[in-house]
Amino acid sequence: MSEPTRGNAKRDRRGRSSAAEFLLTVAALLGAGALGLYAFAPEVLERDRPVAEPVAPRSIVRPAVVEKPEPAEAATEDRATAEPWFRVGGSLRPGQTMFAALSAGGVDPAAAQEAIRSLEGLVSFRRARPGDRYEVAIDETGAVKRFQYQTSSLKRFVAEEQGGKLVGRRIEIPVEKRVVGIGGRLRSSLYETLQRQGEDPGLAFLLVDAFAWDIDFYCDPREGDTFRMLVEQLVVEGRPLGYSQLLAAEYLGELVSVTGYRHEDQGGGVGYYDERGQNLQKTFLKSPLKYARVTSGFGRRVHPVLGFSHRHNGVDFAAPSGTPVWAAADGMVKRAGWIGACGRAIFLRHPTGHETQYCHLSRIAPGVKLGQRVAQKQVIGAVGSTGRSTGPHLHYGMKNRGRFVNPLTQNFPRGKPLPGEELEAFSADVVRYRARLAEISIGGSQSLASQAQ
Repeated sequence: MSEPTRGNAKRDRRGRSSAAEFLLTVAALLGAGALGLYAFAPEVLERDRPVAEPVAPRSIVRPAVVEKPEPAEAATEDRATAEPWFRVGGSLRPGQTMFAALSAGGVDPAAAQEAIRSLEGLVSFRRARPGDRYEVAIDETGAVKRFQYQTSSLKRFVAEEQGGKLVGRRIEIPVEKRVVGIGGRLRSSLYETLQRQGEDPGLAFLLVDAFAWDIDFYCDPREGDTFRMLVEQLVVEGRPLGYSQLLAAEYLGELVSVTGYRHEDQGGGVGYYDERGQNLQKTFLKSPLKYARVTSGFGRRVHPVLGFSHRHNGVDFAAPSGTPVWAAADGMVKRAGWIGACGRAIFLRHPTGHETQYCHLSRIAPGVKLGQRVAQKQVIGAVGSTGRSTGPHLHYGMKNRGRFVNPLTQNFPRGKPLPGEELEAFSADVVRYRARLAEISIGGSQSLASQAQ
């Protein structure tokens, strides 16, 4: 190798050595800076780091002590709390007991038992159902400080520590009442029309109950009939809970039209009357079922089982097995049990001299027996297919002075009208309700007042 070449190699080695020394110096300076930052950074980081909400540990029995959180409004009470409590809550699962749910949340078994015992006399946890909600607050020692249990929107119970022990009570939940107007035009049944409009189809039963003496809601309604309803809606904590009562209603149909207004008399009795105070209630219902269709009318027909022409002394209503059957009028049980081709049946005798017969029942209601008095619209049994029957239906027969008559063509008298001393107050209600009914649009609903009047 020549002399110049060896000189160049030496210079290269010296250059690489200097570069390495430079990099080591920079690394040392950076390390010192990092150590300096580390010495000061924790105070800043700890001060600015958000404090997480303490969560109840699920893998140990007693929760560890955590940093005290900022005061926050409790989820289930209108008050603030600053105690360092853990909260465990949820809904019961199918087959899960309250004790198992609390234990799964990390609650000490003894503390869980104490919480459950604190609501004895208020709650029967043996009847706990899936979906029941609960919440428990636990302190750093694992002791239960607060236990809440809710079975429905209106039933809420809480146990809180008082004098070193948990004391339970029921929380009174305020219920707001609103007046809501609902209207519609029939395209099929009343039930399906309400359902299609996004309303609670159970509203149909309120209308059926009020107009059951004038309208058979399976046979009489026609497409295009209209209805308006003024109902009292229950609201709990801003959420609609359901409907409580029908205040006024109007049904305008091709075959029948009825308007009625609710009235509570001085004795607490409730009834529906027309605008003149005439009672909508009649001595007999038009049908002993809320919903049913006539499959066989009164008179001569070919018997579906016997196969020959036979007089049919009643009306057959097709309905699902188990459908409740009403007593058509006040009366006394003449017969109840198995009655030949009628199968399981009930015969009622009424003060008007009429007798009604209810055949092919799947069951007879408890307490309905020979000599027992029953009230109109009392559930006396359920639709079935016992006796000489080809499928679930109710055979409804009626006698007047010992002779069979067609129950669908009878014209029964109405109940007593409102007395003079109540008619004045009722007339004032009618004016107010009639104006509100007129505000209801067909096919819609709207809140008409904040409180029922």
